[in-house]
Amino acid sequence: MPIIIKNTWVSAGELSAADRFNIYSWCALGHRVDLYTHHLTPGVSHTHESLGLVNCSQIGVVDVGKILDGDGMTMLSASVQAMQSVRKLILRLLDKFPTTWAAVQNSELYTLVDLIKSYIGATRQGIVLDTKV
Repeated sequence: MPIIIKNTWVSAGELSAADRFNIYSWCALGHRVDLYTHHLTPGVSHTHESLGLVNCSQIGVVDVGKILDGDGMTMLSASVQAMQSVRKLILRLLDKFPTTWAAVQNSELYTLVDLIKSYIGATRQGIVLDTKV
């Protein structure tokens, strides 16, 4: 039975070869992979190409900021309503997050990614995995 696998990617660059291998392997097994991304450059969103991926229907690339903004306006589900404080915290962190890789602290990156994974897991259907799995 196909599943939806969700990953989070916060970077200005593309996925590693190992990350792409995992994604393509999940797709080869018939699963869908949605990548929830945040590009370090303000106003820029990741695409399949910027992540080093072939554009295919089984791989979705979603801008985290856009879904967080949308969830704040629609408030359709109880799970989104329950996660409003986390959504607002992530938006504040994204607003203040460094725009160059050299300025990113590991603790900031890990905190942001873990909060995004928690939010996605609570508000979207599918299994949330680290890309390094």
